[in-house]
Amino acid sequence: TLIRYRNEFSHWLASTLHIEIFPREVYQFSSIPAEVIPRDVAMICISAFLICSFAALIPAYFAARLDPVKALRYE
Repeated sequence: TLIRYRNEFSHWLASTLHIEIFPREVYQFSSIPAEVIPRDVAMICISAFLICSFAALIPAYFAARLDPVKALRYE
């Protein structure tokens, strides 16, 4: 929803906190451009899922190889 209200958020930052994300003098934008491409969103979601899954497999593999009695001995 931040993309939908990006211009309102930018105006709020400028008026409330005196922060301009894209100064009009520099970037010549009347509004902040944004384009959401469903294919890009899907690729980002799939990539994030695969990276997290593979990152979780490494500690799970080592935990599965441990003997529970030896692992709990030092707890």
